[in-house]
Amino acid sequence: MFGYIQILKPEMKIGEYEIYQGIYCSLCRALGKRYGIFSRFFLNYDMTFAAVLYLALREEEPEYKAMRCSFNPLIRREWSVDAATLEPLADLHVLLSYHKAEDTIHDSKGFKKIGAKILHRWLRRSYRQASARFPETSSGIQTAMDQQWKVEEKKSDSFDLACEPTAIMLSLILSELSSSESDKRILRRMGYCLGRWIYLMDAVDDYEEDIQTENYNVMTVFNQTKQAVFSQAEASMNASLGETVRAYDLLSLRRYRGILDNILKGGLPYRQNEILSKHLSLTEAEKLSVEKEETESMKTEAKIESERGKSRE
Repeated sequence: MFGYIQILKPEMKIGEYEIYQGIYCSLCRALGKRYGIFSRFFLNYDMTFAAVLYLALREEEPEYKAMRCSFNPLIRREWSVDAATLEPLADLHVLLSYHKAEDTIHDSKGFKKIGAKILHRWLRRSYRQASARFPETSSGIQTAMDQQWKVEEKKSDSFDLACEPTAIMLSLILSELSSSESDKRILRRMGYCLGRWIYLMDAVDDYEEDIQTENYNVMTVFNQTKQAVFSQAEASMNASLGETVRAYDLLSLRRYRGILDNILKGGLPYRQNEILSKHLSLTEAEKLSVEKEETESMKTEAKIESERGKSRE
């Protein structure tokens, strides 16, 4: 994951925000106990989303207790959960962090590549431990990474081919959040669509940088204007996000629906608009918005005409 799965804080209830922060701190504590204090520095809110979803699907009610932050004792969390409960999420986080470092080594140059090499080497022992606990998932992620590098070497201009490896990785990760086979099927679909969305978000976010560094980016290989490529990417992101939410709505959550609704139906759309707007000038953003409105208007008019035609028949 790449840091795009975030809450929409202004729309979140205070109590839910406290629980969300408590789960983040609990996951941080689980990482520290499982893999040492330095592993905590690489925790992000993407995996916190997975932790909330994991706890929401469990039959057992989490046991809450007040705790203080290990790094800042002045911070007290009233809704922390037992760190042992989140140890599987710590393992999955290590798997993703290791392969993210591997991907950075493959794609980057200079200091960024050196930093990724240091992190990759440091995570090697932790990765072996996490792989032993999730061997099939670890193997599947490695296969997806190999597939990703092949796509990059061929400089594919297919959104579907470029998104596929990340989609598979997220599908594997989310499928580990429940032992129920029915939930697993839904989580695989949800993870697949979410992975597509994340990949495209990252492609949009790195667009200008990848042009300068000549790194592969599926959006830069098109012989089209920036506006046209961004419009195509937005349409694909909207479809992927819509399918993610449809799959999510099928899950039988036992708790935390408000938090997860806030992330998937508030935070992700907001983050998408934020990234698109950042990389488009005001004029380009306005044009994109107008084109979107015109398309929706044409669809509505076509639907009305179709209904009129049926009524005449």
